[in-house]
Amino acid sequence: MKIKSLGTIILTRSLECSTPDGSMTQVVIEVGRPKKYRSHVSYCPYRITGLGDGELNYAMGADHLHALLLALVKIGTVVYSSPEAKQERLTWLGDESHNLGLPVVAEHYGHIAAQMKLIV
Repeated sequence: MKIKSLGTIILTRSLECSTPDGSMTQVVIEVGRPKKYRSHVSYCPYRITGLGDGELNYAMGADHLHALLLALVKIGTVVYSSPEAKQERLTWLGDESHNLGLPVVAEHYGHIAAQMKLIV
């Protein structure tokens, strides 16, 4: 499935990213309102600008809430597995512990969460 728009944006988060030369850039996470795709299937669009390709993406779930939760987990996975996060160059609200306030899946990224002192 290819999506063309986020639609109505319901959530945003801005992260700060330090570059190798010491300047700061923004990583912006935007989540669109979940939408019905088919009977018992919904999708939730999102985009992460400033990390990776910045393309529109989505998560699919059984209903709107499920799609939203899966989108948040996908976002957390993409962000925490990025080179910028692994190099501890991302911060949120100036938090020096590098807790970006995004969910992670403990069985796959528990070691990252433990290393960054995140609640899983």
